[in-house]
Amino acid sequence: MKRLALYLFLFSCQVRDSYVLGIFPSQRELVNYEDMLVITDDFSKLLKKPVQLYIGKNYDDIEAKMKGGVIDFAFVPALIYTQISDNYEMVLKFLRNGKGFYKGQVVVLKNINDLSELKNKNWAFPDRKSASGYLLAKLLFYKMGIDPDTFFNYQYEAGSHDKAMELLLKGNVQVATTFEDIRERMKEVYPDIFEKTKILYYTDSIPNDGFAISRKITGREREVIINKTIELVKMHKNIFKRLYGSDTLVKASDKEYDIIRQLKIHSD
Repeated sequence: MKRLALYLFLFSCQVRDSYVLGIFPSQRELVNYEDMLVITDDFSKLLKKPVQLYIGKNYDDIEAKMKGGVIDFAFVPALIYTQISDNYEMVLKFLRNGKGFYKGQVVVLKNINDLSELKNKNWAFPDRKSASGYLLAKLLFYKMGIDPDTFFNYQYEAGSHDKAMELLLKGNVQVATTFEDIRERMKEVYPDIFEKTKILYYTDSIPNDGFAISRKITGREREVIINKTIELVKMHKNIFKRLYGSDTLVKASDKEYDIIRQLKIHSD
Protein backbone atom coordinates (compact mmCIF):
# COMPACT_ATOMS: atom_id res chain seq x y z
CA MET A 1 0.00 0.00 0.00
CA LYS A 2 2.82 2.39 0.87
CA ARG A 3 4.51 1.57 -2.41
CA LEU A 4 1.30 2.35 -4.31
CA ALA A 5 0.89 5.64 -2.45
CA LEU A 6 4.48 6.59 -3.29
CA TYR A 7 3.91 5.71 -6.97
CA LEU A 8 0.76 7.82 -7.12
CA PHE A 9 2.56 10.73 -5.47
CA LEU A 10 5.45 10.59 -7.95
CA PHE A 11 3.04 10.30 -10.86
CA SER A 12 1.06 13.32 -9.66
CA CYS A 13 4.27 15.35 -9.49
CA GLN A 14 4.88 14.68 -13.17
CA VAL A 15 1.43 15.74 -14.30
CA ARG A 16 1.44 19.38 -15.39
CA ASP A 17 -1.60 21.56 -15.01
CA SER A 18 -0.11 24.11 -17.42
CA TYR A 19 2.97 24.84 -19.52
CA VAL A 20 5.25 27.81 -20.06
CA LEU A 21 6.34 28.53 -23.63
CA GLY A 22 9.48 30.60 -24.11
CA ILE A 23 10.00 32.75 -27.18
CA PHE A 24 13.18 34.53 -28.14
CA PRO A 25 12.97 36.12 -31.59
CA SER A 26 16.09 37.64 -33.14
CA GLN A 27 14.16 40.90 -33.47
CA ARG A 28 12.17 41.62 -30.32
CA GLU A 29 10.54 44.58 -32.08
CA LEU A 30 8.72 42.12 -34.34
CA VAL A 31 6.77 40.73 -31.39
CA ASN A 32 3.11 41.69 -31.52
CA TYR A 33 1.51 40.82 -28.19
CA GLU A 34 -1.90 40.28 -29.72
CA ASP A 35 -0.35 37.69 -32.03
CA MET A 36 1.40 36.09 -29.07
CA LEU A 37 -1.90 35.77 -27.23
CA VAL A 38 -3.41 34.08 -30.26
CA ILE A 39 -0.49 31.65 -30.37
CA THR A 40 -0.71 30.72 -26.70
CA ASP A 41 -4.49 30.43 -26.88
CA ASP A 42 -4.29 28.03 -29.83
CA PHE A 43 -1.39 26.12 -28.27
CA SER A 44 -3.51 25.69 -25.14
CA LYS A 45 -6.29 24.23 -27.25
CA LEU A 46 -3.94 21.91 -29.10
CA LEU A 47 -2.33 20.63 -25.88
CA LYS A 48 -5.60 20.75 -23.90
CA LYS A 49 -3.80 22.56 -21.09
CA PRO A 50 -3.16 26.26 -20.43
CA VAL A 51 0.02 27.58 -22.04
CA GLN A 52 1.59 30.71 -20.59
CA LEU A 53 4.08 32.81 -22.53
CA TYR A 54 7.50 34.11 -21.57
CA ILE A 55 9.29 36.41 -24.02
CA GLY A 56 13.03 36.69 -23.38
CA LYS A 57 14.33 40.22 -22.91
CA ASN A 58 17.82 39.24 -24.10
CA TYR A 59 20.08 36.19 -24.35
CA ASP A 60 21.01 36.15 -20.67
CA ASP A 61 17.39 36.52 -19.58
CA ILE A 62 15.96 33.60 -21.57
CA GLU A 63 18.98 31.45 -20.69
CA ALA A 64 18.53 32.14 -16.97
CA LYS A 65 14.82 31.34 -17.07
CA MET A 66 15.49 28.05 -18.83
CA LYS A 67 18.32 27.09 -16.51
CA GLY A 68 15.97 27.85 -13.63
CA GLY A 69 13.36 25.47 -15.02
CA VAL A 70 10.75 28.22 -15.40
CA ILE A 71 10.16 27.32 -19.06
CA ASP A 72 8.92 23.93 -20.28
CA PHE A 73 9.77 24.43 -23.95
CA ALA A 74 10.96 27.29 -26.11
CA PHE A 75 11.86 28.62 -29.54
CA VAL A 76 15.53 29.57 -29.18
CA PRO A 77 18.69 30.31 -31.21
CA ALA A 78 21.50 27.78 -31.47
CA LEU A 79 23.83 29.43 -28.96
CA ILE A 80 21.24 29.63 -26.20
CA TYR A 81 20.47 25.97 -26.77
CA THR A 82 24.09 24.95 -26.19
CA GLN A 83 24.00 26.75 -22.84
CA ILE A 84 20.92 24.86 -21.60
CA SER A 85 21.25 21.53 -23.42
CA ASP A 86 21.91 19.60 -20.18
CA ASN A 87 18.27 20.20 -19.29
CA TYR A 88 16.66 20.67 -22.71
CA GLU A 89 16.83 18.96 -26.08
CA MET A 90 16.51 20.71 -29.45
CA VAL A 91 13.99 18.45 -31.15
CA LEU A 92 12.93 20.67 -34.08
CA LYS A 93 14.61 23.35 -36.17
CA PHE A 94 13.33 25.85 -38.72
CA LEU A 95 14.08 25.55 -42.42
CA ARG A 96 14.87 28.83 -44.15
CA ASN A 97 14.80 28.72 -47.93
CA GLY A 98 14.93 24.96 -47.66
CA LYS A 99 18.08 25.03 -45.50
CA GLY A 100 18.57 24.06 -41.88
CA PHE A 101 21.63 26.27 -41.54
CA TYR A 102 22.40 29.96 -41.97
CA LYS A 103 25.32 32.38 -41.86
CA GLY A 104 26.25 35.68 -40.31
CA GLN A 105 27.14 38.68 -42.47
CA VAL A 106 29.41 41.70 -42.25
CA VAL A 107 27.43 44.69 -43.57
CA VAL A 108 28.84 48.07 -44.55
CA LEU A 109 27.75 51.16 -46.46
CA LYS A 110 28.23 51.02 -50.24
CA ASN A 111 31.38 53.18 -50.23
CA ILE A 112 33.39 50.61 -48.20
CA ASN A 113 35.21 47.95 -50.22
CA ASP A 114 37.63 46.33 -47.79
CA LEU A 115 37.84 45.57 -44.09
CA SER A 116 41.08 47.57 -43.84
CA GLU A 117 39.03 50.73 -44.43
CA LEU A 118 37.28 50.13 -41.11
CA LYS A 119 40.39 50.60 -38.98
CA ASN A 120 39.51 52.78 -35.94
CA LYS A 121 35.84 52.83 -37.02
CA ASN A 122 32.82 51.69 -35.00
CA TRP A 123 31.30 48.19 -35.03
CA ALA A 124 27.71 47.29 -34.05
CA PHE A 125 26.51 43.78 -33.23
CA PRO A 126 23.28 42.51 -31.62
CA ASP A 127 24.51 40.78 -28.46
CA ARG A 128 27.74 39.23 -27.21
CA LYS A 129 25.90 35.90 -27.08
CA SER A 130 24.67 36.10 -30.66
CA ALA A 131 26.34 33.32 -32.65
CA SER A 132 25.78 34.83 -36.11
CA GLY A 133 25.99 38.49 -35.10
CA TYR A 134 28.97 38.39 -32.75
CA LEU A 135 30.80 35.10 -32.12
CA LEU A 136 31.08 34.01 -35.75
CA ALA A 137 31.88 37.55 -36.84
CA LYS A 138 34.59 37.84 -34.21
CA LEU A 139 36.05 34.51 -35.28
CA LEU A 140 36.01 35.68 -38.91
CA PHE A 141 37.91 38.83 -37.98
CA TYR A 142 40.52 36.76 -36.14
CA LYS A 143 40.92 34.49 -39.19
CA MET A 144 41.57 37.61 -41.26
CA GLY A 145 44.35 38.62 -38.89
CA ILE A 146 42.33 41.28 -37.06
CA ASP A 147 41.78 41.59 -33.33
CA PRO A 148 38.42 43.43 -33.15
CA ASP A 149 39.13 44.63 -29.61
CA THR A 150 42.04 46.75 -30.85
CA PHE A 151 41.09 47.22 -34.51
CA PHE A 152 37.78 49.03 -33.97
CA ASN A 153 37.40 52.35 -32.21
CA TYR A 154 34.18 51.38 -30.43
CA GLN A 155 31.91 48.33 -30.18
CA TYR A 156 28.15 48.85 -29.84
CA GLU A 157 26.10 46.03 -28.32
CA ALA A 158 22.86 47.11 -30.00
CA GLY A 159 20.49 44.62 -28.36
CA SER A 160 19.10 43.09 -31.56
CA HIS A 161 20.07 42.45 -35.17
CA ASP A 162 17.81 45.15 -36.59
CA LYS A 163 19.10 47.71 -34.08
CA ALA A 164 22.67 46.97 -35.18
CA MET A 165 21.62 47.63 -38.78
CA GLU A 166 19.86 50.85 -37.78
CA LEU A 167 23.07 52.14 -36.19
CA LEU A 168 24.83 51.53 -39.50
CA LEU A 169 22.10 53.26 -41.53
CA LYS A 170 22.14 56.26 -39.19
CA GLY A 171 25.93 56.60 -39.42
CA ASN A 172 26.64 55.80 -35.76
CA VAL A 173 28.80 52.87 -36.88
CA GLN A 174 30.60 51.95 -40.08
CA VAL A 175 30.09 48.17 -39.90
CA ALA A 176 27.33 45.94 -38.52
CA THR A 177 27.28 42.16 -38.14
CA THR A 178 23.95 40.32 -38.27
CA PHE A 179 22.34 37.12 -39.49
CA GLU A 180 21.79 36.82 -43.27
CA ASP A 181 19.93 38.66 -44.72
CA ILE A 182 18.17 40.79 -42.15
CA ARG A 183 17.77 43.53 -44.75
CA GLU A 184 14.88 41.62 -46.34
CA ARG A 185 12.90 42.00 -43.10
CA MET A 186 13.79 45.69 -42.76
CA LYS A 187 13.16 46.95 -46.30
CA GLU A 188 9.54 47.86 -45.55
CA VAL A 189 10.72 50.39 -42.96
CA TYR A 190 13.95 51.25 -44.82
CA PRO A 191 13.08 50.95 -48.57
CA ASP A 192 16.57 52.04 -49.64
CA ILE A 193 18.45 49.64 -47.36
CA PHE A 194 19.80 47.59 -50.30
CA GLU A 195 20.90 50.72 -52.15
CA LYS A 196 22.75 52.08 -49.11
CA THR A 197 24.40 48.90 -47.83
CA LYS A 198 26.22 45.82 -49.04
CA ILE A 199 27.56 42.58 -47.60
CA LEU A 200 31.33 42.55 -47.34
CA TYR A 201 31.79 39.01 -45.97
CA TYR A 202 29.83 35.97 -44.81
CA THR A 203 30.69 33.83 -41.78
CA ASP A 204 30.66 30.04 -41.52
CA SER A 205 27.29 28.27 -41.25
CA ILE A 206 25.41 27.44 -38.05
CA PRO A 207 22.11 25.62 -37.36
CA ASN A 208 18.87 27.61 -37.51
CA ASP A 209 16.77 28.53 -34.49
CA GLY A 210 14.68 25.66 -33.20
CA PHE A 211 12.30 24.28 -30.61
CA ALA A 212 13.82 22.91 -27.40
CA ILE A 213 11.88 20.88 -24.84
CA SER A 214 12.68 20.07 -21.22
CA ARG A 215 14.30 16.67 -20.76
CA LYS A 216 11.94 16.16 -17.81
CA ILE A 217 9.06 15.86 -20.27
CA THR A 218 9.15 12.32 -21.62
CA GLY A 219 7.13 9.61 -23.31
CA ARG A 220 3.76 10.25 -24.88
CA GLU A 221 3.54 13.76 -23.42
CA ARG A 222 6.76 14.70 -25.20
CA GLU A 223 5.56 13.28 -28.53
CA VAL A 224 2.28 15.17 -28.30
CA ILE A 225 4.03 18.50 -27.62
CA ILE A 226 6.41 18.03 -30.56
CA ASN A 227 3.62 17.12 -32.98
CA LYS A 228 1.35 19.92 -31.79
CA THR A 229 4.20 22.43 -32.10
CA ILE A 230 4.55 21.56 -35.79
CA GLU A 231 0.79 21.97 -36.13
CA LEU A 232 0.88 25.32 -34.31
CA VAL A 233 3.52 26.73 -36.68
CA LYS A 234 1.47 25.63 -39.69
CA MET A 235 -1.59 27.35 -38.21
CA HIS A 236 0.27 30.64 -37.84
CA LYS A 237 2.62 30.70 -40.81
CA ASN A 238 2.70 34.48 -41.15
CA ILE A 239 3.57 35.07 -37.49
CA PHE A 240 6.41 32.53 -37.45
CA LYS A 241 7.75 33.75 -40.78
CA ARG A 242 8.02 37.21 -39.25
CA LEU A 243 9.60 35.99 -36.02
CA TYR A 244 11.92 33.29 -37.36
CA GLY A 245 11.96 33.71 -41.13
CA SER A 246 10.26 30.35 -41.61
CA ASP A 247 7.01 28.45 -41.21
CA THR A 248 8.56 24.99 -41.58
CA LEU A 249 9.93 22.78 -38.81
CA VAL A 250 11.96 19.60 -39.28
CA LYS A 251 13.62 17.19 -36.86
CA ALA A 252 16.82 18.36 -35.21
CA SER A 253 19.56 16.49 -33.38
CA ASP A 254 21.79 17.60 -30.55
CA LYS A 255 24.94 16.71 -32.51
CA GLU A 256 24.19 19.41 -35.09
CA TYR A 257 24.92 22.02 -32.43
CA ASP A 258 28.45 20.80 -31.69
CA ILE A 259 29.69 23.45 -34.13
CA ILE A 260 28.37 26.11 -31.75
CA ARG A 261 30.00 24.44 -28.76
CA GLN A 262 33.33 24.45 -30.62
CA LEU A 263 32.75 28.03 -31.71
CA LYS A 264 32.30 29.14 -28.12
CA ILE A 265 35.54 27.40 -27.09
CA HIS A 266 37.55 28.99 -29.92
CA SER A 267 36.11 32.45 -29.36
CA ASP A 268 36.81 32.67 -25.62
